Amino acid sequence: MGADLVPIEPADQWVPALPGRALDRLPAAVGLDADPYWRLAAAFLVGYQGHSRSGYFADLKAWHAWCTERGVHPLAVERHHVDTWVSYLTEAPQPRTGRPASPATIARRLSCLSKFYEYAVRDVELLDASPLVRVRRPKVDDDSATVGLGRGELDQLLTAAEADGPRSAALVGLLVYNGLRISEALSRDVEHFTHQTGHRVLRLTRKGGKRTTEARPKLLPASPCTRSRPTSASAPSGLSSWAGTVRAGSLVPGGGASSGAWLATPASLPLSG
Repeated sequence: MGADLVPIEPADQWVPALPGRALDRLPAAVGLDADPYWRLAAAFLVGYQGHSRSGYFADLKAWHAWCTERGVHPLAVERHHVDTWVSYLTEAPQPRTGRPASPATIARRLSCLSKFYEYAVRDVELLDASPLVRVRRPKVDDDSATVGLGRGELDQLLTAAEADGPRSAALVGLLVYNGLRISEALSRDVEHFTHQTGHRVLRLTRKGGKRTTEARPKLLPASPCTRSRPTSASAPSGLSSWAGTVRAGSLVPGGGASSGAWLATPASLPLSG
């Protein structure tokens, strides 16, 4: 890397020497851990948003913790360290689940690390090469392992939502008929409910920042809302109960970002662990 290798302050024997000019491209250590790994992580994560950023941050924390336990700095690892980590994920019970990581989880974490080290090599020029090059990734089945609701169970859930009130019916309807993630539904506010070519639509920001519009299904409630908070003064008059309940943080009881578990009991549905 040349003669511009500099020690990291505060001095730490396990932190590798890195090129000073590359370190200057990273965020200053003010408010950050002086460890260049976290400075690099901060710069890397700026390019992502929402769940992608939080998911990648969790993956980077898990990788750092594993490396720390084995006395190797994440910016000094080699290919065999990554292979050992993959074996650990594949075979050892994981702290959060008590089970080995699934192939999909391992593939996602390797994808994160691959992008992270590629960023360190190409964009920051902090490293000469990525330790993730040619690391074998597990094959992920196209079929999802997630257990979905059957037709009867889905009908029970919709019935329970309608009985609970317009807010629950609106939320569950968006999840069922439009395929929204719970976070996508709860992030919407009344100004996102509008018209397009004569249809009532909801403007969305989907995974990866992709913006789309979804039409309100005819099966969603359209009667005047009596249990929702008043809509904003800027909202057009005569909004349906669906529009009145599409408000960030008010789609579930208490304004919490629930996944719909509060309806599982009245719908007689099992809660997954």
